[in-house]
Amino acid sequence: MVKEFIFGWFSEKAALAADELEKNADANYFEKGFIDSFAFLELINSCEEKMGITFSDDDFSDDNIFTINGLIAIVEKRASDR
Repeated sequence: MVKEFIFGWFSEKAALAADELEKNADANYFEKGFIDSFAFLELINSCEEKMGITFSDDDFSDDNIFTINGLIAIVEKRASDR
């Protein structure tokens, strides 16, 4: 569910096809130009609302949050901690 939600968000907001997202799932999405800082805030807010989670300060200091797969792992961890 988390992967589908995040891939769907990127597909809609960044107008990227699923195969492009899969190919770049471990790349920094800022460096790839998929989203900017404003979209990142929207992404974080969407994850928190949809998944019923809250990101911690530690999450934002973890560079994994800036890759699709890393973000998925963090959201799944937060969801399982509830």
